[in-house]
Order: sequence, then structure tokens, then C-alpha cells
Amino acid sequence: MKRLFKNTFLIVCLSFCCFFLKTNSTFADGVKYSSSDISVIVEKNGNAHITEVWKIDANEGTEMYLGKEDLQEQTISNLRVTENGREYQNIGTWNTNESLQNKAYKSGIIKKPTGYELCWGLSSYGEHNFTVSYDMTNLAKECADGSFIYQTFIRNLADSLDEAKITIEQEDTKFTKEDTKIWAGGGAFGEIFVTDGKIVASTTSPMDAGANFVILAQFDKGIFSPAVFVNTTFGELKDNALKGSDYQKNYDRAQGRSDSQSNGNSFWRFTPALIPFIIVFISRALFLKTKRRNDNIVIHNDHFRKEYKNPEYSRSLPFENNLFATYTRLKNLSQLESDFDIIGVYLLKWIQSHRVDLVKVESKKLLKKDLENAIKFKTLKDDAAPQLEKELFDIMTSAANKDKILRKKDFEKWCKNNFDTIESWLGRYNKFGFEELKNMGAVNVHEKKSFGLFKYTQNDISQLGIKYTSEMFGFKKYLKDFTVINEREVKEVELWDEYLVYAQIFGIAKEVSKQFKDLYPQYFEERFSFDYMMDNYLMFLLINELARSYAHSVQNVYNQRFNTLAGEAFSGLGGSFGGTGGFGGSSGGGGSSGVR
Repeated sequence: MKRLFKNTFLIVCLSFCCFFLKTNSTFADGVKYSSSDISVIVEKNGNAHITEVWKIDANEGTEMYLGKEDLQEQTISNLRVTENGREYQNIGTWNTNESLQNKAYKSGIIKKPTGYELCWGLSSYGEHNFTVSYDMTNLAKECADGSFIYQTFIRNLADSLDEAKITIEQEDTKFTKEDTKIWAGGGAFGEIFVTDGKIVASTTSPMDAGANFVILAQFDKGIFSPAVFVNTTFGELKDNALKGSDYQKNYDRAQGRSDSQSNGNSFWRFTPALIPFIIVFISRALFLKTKRRNDNIVIHNDHFRKEYKNPEYSRSLPFENNLFATYTRLKNLSQLESDFDIIGVYLLKWIQSHRVDLVKVESKKLLKKDLENAIKFKTLKDDAAPQLEKELFDIMTSAANKDKILRKKDFEKWCKNNFDTIESWLGRYNKFGFEELKNMGAVNVHEKKSFGLFKYTQNDISQLGIKYTSEMFGFKKYLKDFTVINEREVKEVELWDEYLVYAQIFGIAKEVSKQFKDLYPQYFEERFSFDYMMDNYLMFLLINELARSYAHSVQNVYNQRFNTLAGEAFSGLGGSFGGTGGFGGSSGGGGSSGVR
């Protein structure tokens, strides 16, 4: 009891000290940011003219600067600064060492390795209303399925900003809710909408010092014709950008998951000095409860180690031929293309073992009929098959029609109405894989205490787990380089069925199967007997793609569900935004801003 009191008293004292220091620091700040109003006019080719109006009250320093760094194939030119109708002299390259008097009514740019700083003199202390305009190339960029803007317009101010607004418009076209999807965040709280043909985002509460204001927008093809093409889909870009942001947390809350790392807006805003203590002390306990409730899926010291990047060749099937453990390790290390690809792995196994047949079925396309590939389920005559594999077989059989034929679009439709069933199975599959890792000694479990108060278990990857994981990537490397390895034996062909299953989960089945054909052309004829008048190797490639397509149909449903549950703002149709989590990925326009 004495130890509990001592720990609690110490934390409370530290909290008040830090809060007092933070408060004094705030009072001593020499600049106050009242408002920022940013207007962006984007040309058809993706270039933009940007005007920023800043209202500030400065009591120290000699200049103000706006950081525009981390630019993605973007340049800035034609800087123009005005105040009260007076235009500042643009002197070109800016010198930060000049005095307040020498910087008065002048502006300039500092070119940095990753961008720019837009600078101008304060001229005098007190209140100012600056209008800053400049041109930026390639604000809008093209991707595989349209065009996008992903830009940090305000980042890391030295002090809080009372209010901010960003307006984006196209000079020739009005945006609509149908052709434009929008997100905002990075630490700001507010609303974003498409209104009067423009994107308008504005804060509803002050931005804390160091917060960001980021805009992410997707546009249909034809809205822009940008000069820069980014080789990705918008979905991939969006997932990377929103990972870790409060859009993700909103989705987690919609799913009923614990969100121990975020709290109400007013709490974070009015007690910033207590944040580290809350995270370490109170939220720590809640987080540990969440980890226990999730069956300790988190591995504490796990990361993609250097020995995984260039491993030695391994001929051993991963994790002693344990597909569950292999899946979970790949998931832990974010090495799966999609969590749902395991469904495609089992489809491939069943087709290989003739528990599922490939069939042709009629499909109607407008006024004509066509044939499409589908799968027909037989029976899973294998009492030794793992229970989770049997469950998946039953799930997919129940989605088939009365003839036990399942088309991809019918499976996707079934998943929309029964997604919880698939999601539950996938969660149990991952947890079972984690238990397998613990049983084989790849993960060690330790009892821990936080502050001597909260008991919890912590999972750590063991040296054996590191060895197994390195061998798993060594096996993947072995499969990719199969035809260039000299030491092979004929009996190894008997293992190729298993090799293809693991190649499927690694996402390299297509290239591995080609190597098998080049090395031993009779393999597909001997191991498979398809009814179609087609080369068995080509048929296998078709099956491989079909298996992946069924897995991706579940991913499509997940993406739709993800957007719906996270609310209108998450789906990009506009609404409220906010939170302490910033956008991930790489948005242009970084760098700190302030007075110096």
C-alpha cells in the first residue's frame, strides 16, 4: 500500500511540475497565431496558385517563415507578400541573419534539399495581417485510377492556431460529391465538405502547437490531366496515408474495439502537459487489458530484422510445415499482400487435391451470354484436416448454390451479408497461428508489472522464433531462385505440391510454377488431371489467379465495410474530422513554420 501511495504521489507531483512549466512556456511565447485562410486554385495540368492569409500577433523575432518541405516532384516560385496594400520587395534568396530593420518589407525564399522556406520580415512588433501567394507545380498528380491531391498545408507551428480554413477549387471545373472524395486531418479538428464546386475544410477548435492540417482528395479521371504519374492505385495510397490516423481509430471504434490511445478533444487540448503521464499511467492499464482481451497478438520486440532481408537459402518448409504459424508470422511482419489471401491458399489446396473442381458457368453480360470460371465443391474427405480448414470449407460451401457451384460475384454477395462469419474465422485463424508459435517456442510469454501496479503478460520473439522466421524468408528466396540452385534431387518433386501452397501465401505462385515447368515439364501432367482441353500448366495458372480472385472478393467487401463503418468522413464524402493521429505516408508541404 505504501508503494502504491508513493508511486501515485510521485506521478501527480511530476504532472503538476510539467503542467506548470508548460503553462509558463506558453505565457512566454512571443507570437500568437489568430487565423490562417488558404485558397488554392488548381489548373487542369495539376499546377496551382496558392494564397495564404495569416493573422498574427508577434512580440519577438525578426521574420516569419512557412516551411514547404518534403515536396513530391513539386517546385515553388513567384512568391509575393503584401500587407495593408503594400507589396514587399522579393529579394530572391533570403538571409536569416539580417536585422529586423533590414528585413522590413522584404521577402525571399530559402531553397532546402527537400523543399523551401518562404520568408518575409516582420517589420514591426504587434498585430499583422499578411497575404502570401506563390505558385506550386504538380499539386495534383495522376494515379492508376484517377488523380489526387495529398498535401500538408500547415505543419508544426511554434504555437497554437485559433482557426484555419483551406479552400481548393479547379479553375475550369466544379467539384461534385460524385466525382470527388475528400479527407482531412493530421491533428486538426474540424469539417470538410464539397460545397459550391469547391473543397472547403475548416477547423472547429484551435490547432495545438505542432499539429498538422493535411488534405487528401481523390478525383475521377478527366477532372485533371496532371503531368506527374504515380504508379499506384488511389486505394493503396489512401491506405498508406490514413494508416495510424484517427480515420483508422474511428473505424476501430465502429467495430467496438478499445481505443486506449485517444480521448476527447477538450481533454487533449487543455491538458497537453499531462499527455505523457496519461499514456504511461492510466492508458497503459487499459492498453494492457486490451492486449489480454485480444489474446496477446502483439509481439513486443518484433520487427523486420536485417537477417530477414538477405537470408541464407533454406529447403525446410516454414515453421516445420505449419501453415498457421507461417500466416501469423507474415501478418505480424506486414508481409501479406492481404490478410484474406489465406482463403485463396486453401482454395488452391482443395483444387490440387480435387476436393474442388474448376467449372464453366453461364454469365449474362448485357444482351449476350458468356462463360466464366467458377468452382464446384465436392466433399472434404479428410478427417485429419485441421478444424479451421473444415470450417472454411463449410463456410464456402454454404455460399454456393444448390449444385454446390460458387461464382466469384456470388461469393462476394454472400460475404456482404455474412462478413462477420468470415472475419471471425480469420481472427481465430490468426490466434491459432499465434498459439502454434508459442507452442513451438518461437514466442516467449513473460509476466510483467507496470509501475509495480498492473500485471500483464508480454510476448517476445525468441531466438528460435528469429531463426524460424529467417528460415521462412530463406525458403521464399529458395523458391524464387529454384531453377538456379544446383543441388536438387528427383524425390524433391514429391514436395512440390506443398511448395506451391507456400508460394501462394508468399504471393509468388505464378513465377514458382513457371520454374517447376521449366525444370520438370511433366510435373503438371503427372500431378494434375484437368478436364479442359488446355495445357495443364496454363490451367494451373488460371486456377492460381482464380484462387486469388476469390480471396480478393473478400477484401473488396472488407474495404466497403471499412468505409461504411468509419462513417461519412472516412469514406471521403465529407463530414467532421479530427484527432491526435496524423496522416501517414508521404504528403508534400512538410516542414515547420513560425516566427524567428
